[in-house]
Amino acid sequence: MIGQLVEFHAFYLEFARKVARRENFPVHDSSAVLAVLCPWLFTRARRLAAHVECQGKHTRGVCVADMRVEAHDSLTYEECLSLDAGMSR
Repeated sequence: MIGQLVEFHAFYLEFARKVARRENFPVHDSSAVLAVLCPWLFTRARRLAAHVECQGKHTRGVCVADMRVEAHDSLTYEECLSLDAGMSR
């Protein structure tokens, strides 16, 4: 399963490079699974304070991260910023 997730990421990264002409491509769901199963594959991460917006007109129910400072309270998540696909082989 881990190999399939890594191949999935590699496919979409290549698609992003060729079609969208981008060097990155967010693949959120499989990234979360991969981060739990193989945390050593992620080479950069940061902890952020995150809160669910409950009253916003356009953002109600959206998880909002405060990217201005490192998180210091218990309402945090870890954002993985890069993946070393070569480590999986």
